[in-house]
Amino acid sequence: MAGHDAVAGAADLDQPRAPLTINIVSIFPDFFAVPLSLSIPSRAAAAGSVRFNLVDLRDFTHDKHRTVDDYPYGGGPGMVMKPTPFFEAVEHLGARAPIVLMSARGRKFTQADAHRFACGTELTLLSGISRTSINAWPNIWRPKKCRSVTSS
Repeated sequence: MAGHDAVAGAADLDQPRAPLTINIVSIFPDFFAVPLSLSIPSRAAAAGSVRFNLVDLRDFTHDKHRTVDDYPYGGGPGMVMKPTPFFEAVEHLGARAPIVLMSARGRKFTQADAHRFACGTELTLLSGISRTSINAWPNIWRPKKCRSVTSS
């Protein structure tokens, strides 16, 4: 039980708590629907412990093609994600911290991160960021970056 005390006070364990809302903002929200409807995520949602909110980033674009990427400023290879749709999605959700920008260049997502996020009431994951777009974003909004865990 010592591990539980580090996460929540002993008195808190007896209190009902609000479910954790996990917002997943992606250009492919349907990609997450099936895995979240299976096994542990499904059981957690059925028990009311978590609510998954899948958000289509393209809903926050303003052109007929629902464009979320663009050429890098100043030229160069590849494409970068436009920051504006992410800003608008987060604003629309009224998302509060933590907001995690998933990136291969971020730090490794650890079990300690999972415990910290699970203790909150909301977590917003921004998915679909290319490695070059992060450096192109203005300094006015810097979510915490965590890189995805991969098997080695």
